[in-house]
Amino acid sequence: MKMYGCAWKEDGEYSVQVSEVKHGEKTTLTKLFKDWRQTATGWNFKSGEQLFIFRKQFNTEKEWLVWAKAVPFKLEEVKYRAGKEKRIQLTCKTRKKRGQNGTKKEATRRKTS
Repeated sequence: MKMYGCAWKEDGEYSVQVSEVKHGEKTTLTKLFKDWRQTATGWNFKSGEQLFIFRKQFNTEKEWLVWAKAVPFKLEEVKYRAGKEKRIQLTCKTRKKRGQNGTKKEATRRKTS
């Protein structure tokens, strides 16, 4: 998936803007944001990609973080503190197990012996 998101908190609700959504990815997006309110949409005429903005209120910040870390695309949260913007990457990157010289094959070989 090429789409990515940017989130922010405003008036006690979280907003998520999802950009570069291709036509085939809309079903994934619909399932992921089924409990959210869609507040805006946009369209890039040249590329055919769409942009969506959703809003939802969470009971706790922990509940928000659990949801945000489960998102299958890159998601950053923008926080403003003391008038400065701070970007926090919420999605976790999966890491492949590697051998000493960085090859996956060596790590597999070590497991079997």
